[in-house]
Amino acid sequence: MLLKVPIDIVPPDELHDILFRLMPREKKPWQKEKSMDIVLLSLWDLLRARRSRKYMEYVFNAALVIPISKSLVSGAKFLTGKTVYRYMPFKFVISILTCLEKHDFSV
Repeated sequence: MLLKVPIDIVPPDELHDILFRLMPREKKPWQKEKSMDIVLLSLWDLLRARRSRKYMEYVFNAALVIPISKSLVSGAKFLTGKTVYRYMPFKFVISILTCLEKHDFSV
């Protein structure tokens, strides 16, 4: 949690495993469908989530919240002492597509 907004700590070497676990499996008819959204969170998005209740709910219900801003990473390190990994949006999307292709999924 950074300023009451959740941020996931995803090391680069574990990214493909985490993405694979997020991929949809066969769902039983009685199971509720879970949100599979991935939020690429910038500093402005964090501030917007603190202001807007609807956006805050969206971020809380996302499967992954990935920081893309250097200020979020340094702020999290300062406030929590944990190492948070920053991802560049284009490379992150390429990683998602690579993981999907590796497991024979499509977009």
